[in-house]
Amino acid sequence: MRNNDLEGAREDFETAVRLNPRYAQAWRNLGTVKGLQHDLTGAVAEYDRAIEIEPNNAQGYLDRGSMRVEMGHLGAGLNDLNAAVERNSKSAAAYAARARAYREMDNDVAAIHDFTRAIALDSNNPTLVYERGCLYYDGEQWDGALADFARTMQLDSKHDEYARIRTALVHLRRGDRESAHSAVHELAERRKSTPDDWQALIAAFLDGDVARSAFLTTAQSTSSRESKTRECQAYFYVASMRLAEGDVEAARMDFERAVKAGQTTLFEYRSAVRELRALGSRGHGAARLR
Repeated sequence: MRNNDLEGAREDFETAVRLNPRYAQAWRNLGTVKGLQHDLTGAVAEYDRAIEIEPNNAQGYLDRGSMRVEMGHLGAGLNDLNAAVERNSKSAAAYAARARAYREMDNDVAAIHDFTRAIALDSNNPTLVYERGCLYYDGEQWDGALADFARTMQLDSKHDEYARIRTALVHLRRGDRESAHSAVHELAERRKSTPDDWQALIAAFLDGDVARSAFLTTAQSTSSRESKTRECQAYFYVASMRLAEGDVEAARMDFERAVKAGQTTLFEYRSAVRELRALGSRGHGAARLR
């Protein structure tokens, strides 16, 4: 693409397919550009054309399936991603995309299985390991979560903030405040040099250095572009702390506030939804600590 010039890239790919209507890669690229321009229906139409030209190319099914999942057409998306895996069983991207589809369908067992397949093919990808770790976390499979978050930190030590934060949450849920402190103390210390560091503020809150009220106030006082993201995250972490402390009803209300922020692509949003589902399944006021 021309230096992230989406409109220019779109014109280029439209010219390419006009000159050669059998150029499947150009149709796929055009679909990708339309997706980035939030024209999801138009993107699927271009992927359709690519698949008509190259029906045995896994990439077309991967692209269309991922777009359909993003649109919420989970059944059709899963069918495409099955086709992608069938055509290229060595594609980590295809397994990862299918894992995300299963995750959206609340089939965490299948999602973990596919993330495991993807990681076997792309073992140094920290994003895949972190995503699987979050699924382990949501299922209260604490050992698996800790192992994946530790591996994430090994693979990406420069951008490991959320793996550290999740590690601390696991320890807090287990009642091990000392290990939680060890996980986030260094990150929390960054606030001394960069007071506006959001990940450091989360760490400081989990470490007990920032009061709940101050944490929520800071999250809600950011710019409008970031406010809903930080609101969702802040209420998730506040709720998780309340749950670790045994205050189940207050935790439930804060998980609801995290979900109400509507940031559906965030890991914190997904985890809040699962926490609410688990709390409901265990009955009013039931404790979930292990």
